[in-house]
Amino acid sequence: MVFVAFTVQLYPLWLCPFVLPNRPGFVRPKTGTQAEMFIDIGAYGAPKTSSYKAVETIRQLEKFVREHNG
Repeated sequence: MVFVAFTVQLYPLWLCPFVLPNRPGFVRPKTGTQAEMFIDIGAYGAPKTSSYKAVETIRQLEKFVREHNG
């Protein structure tokens, strides 16, 4: 969220918390035994910065998310 708000200047942001239960399926919690809390982030609109470069920005966003255990 911080990355999108300050780097891309893209608004509005939509935050939707959800619990990922420990049930068989395609996506499972990392713990393996307990449910985990996640936040789905939606960013809408056009970037308000003149330096926006789609591919570079997405790669930076992916790196930011990995570094923060996303």
